[in-house]
Amino acid sequence: MIRTWLTYRSSNRFKLPRDIARFAFKKHTKKKAIIHGNITLLYKDLARRVFCLANGFNAIGLSKDDVILTLLPYGMNQIEINLACFESGTVLSALSTDIDKKELLEFVNKVQPKLFIYDSSVSQHIAVLLKLEIPKLKLLEIGTSYEWFLNEYPDERNSSTINKNDTASIKLALQKQPIPYCNDTYIKNIQIANQNKKNGLQNKNITTFLCGIPITCEENTLIFCNMLSGNTIIIPEEYTPNYLLKLVEKHNVNCLYVSSELLSSIAESDKLESYNFKSLVSIIYNSEKLTEAQLTKTEKLFGPIIQHRDALFKLGTSEINC
Repeated sequence: MIRTWLTYRSSNRFKLPRDIARFAFKKHTKKKAIIHGNITLLYKDLARRVFCLANGFNAIGLSKDDVILTLLPYGMNQIEINLACFESGTVLSALSTDIDKKELLEFVNKVQPKLFIYDSSVSQHIAVLLKLEIPKLKLLEIGTSYEWFLNEYPDERNSSTINKNDTASIKLALQKQPIPYCNDTYIKNIQIANQNKKNGLQNKNITTFLCGIPITCEENTLIFCNMLSGNTIIIPEEYTPNYLLKLVEKHNVNCLYVSSELLSSIAESDKLESYNFKSLVSIIYNSEKLTEAQLTKTEKLFGPIIQHRDALFKLGTSEINC
């Protein structure tokens, strides 16, 4: 059984992903929400990097269903690459740092990846190995060359006019599932996706991703699992309580992933009573646990829908429906 990577394949709904990126970037420059696939980005710098990267994939000759390998520490770089793969139609395979050399070579010879994105501090030797195995493989090191890559292929390069009727298609959910290599991360994704469905979060619903803290392995998993259960993710630009309250009401948000600090701030907002939270069916708070006083106050406001993030990662294998 292959157990050392997670592969995610995006939708094939667009023939020209660079056009979609250009359209979305135009929306972004007008300070409007950007919707592509299942993700709404209100975080402008992240949006810029995602669309530049997606166009860069296209500009160096990658097309739909081409495989991109990554071997990176978890963090914002991995999130950007994930989102850029969704946007460009490429297939993402995230390798584990403890991958076996023999298994790796068998895998790359089978799928023939076109690009390897890596961090030299942890995977320089893997990059050399893969380049020897596949001479045509393109390499992209996170760091200086990554910044160059973003600048070399800006959003306007090789772009053409997009049909306005296509904008409705941008809101469609991703249809393809990850290739089912059931490693620990994939199983965790399935567990949380199933839990989302049990909580009433499925397909048409909107899940808002609002941690306001550094992205970790767990947050990366939450993004994947929401894709699996057909939800939309909103990554906001601001983390002020009033901004988020408006966001919940405006988009009829069903679920919040939020830091405990931010949840406390929301509970203490003087404008709380003026907002409508009827759409919320789940609040998952991150980071440190709330104090007993804070938890009592938030539960009084929001009811039994509050859950600590750790509970999501303690689901039993009986929850898996591969």
